[in-house]
Amino acid sequence: MDFILNSFTRIAGFLADGTPLDAEKLFTGLPPDAGSFFNFNPYNILAGIVFGTLGWGAFSYGKRLDLWQPRAIGVGLMVYPYFFSNAWLLWGVGVALLIVLWFYHDE
Repeated sequence: MDFILNSFTRIAGFLADGTPLDAEKLFTGLPPDAGSFFNFNPYNILAGIVFGTLGWGAFSYGKRLDLWQPRAIGVGLMVYPYFFSNAWLLWGVGVALLIVLWFYHDE
């Protein structure tokens, strides 16, 4: 029951006594390296939305035409942003996958 109450107070942004929750209290109890996996940098969020949407389109295109290459590249585009936190690497891999998609979209 305490876990649910603590989770609710973290989401609500206030402690049980009504005082505002600061960032230090918000992340207490998380593993020390949790911040490195959940990178909420605006560029990373934008890259995830852009490449996820393009990946969904590539997957749908490959499914409609029964082609495995666009489907595989589409899944890659949708999944890979979860594993990269460096913005340059994230955008570089995304552009590289889009270039690969350009060459393998009709085979």
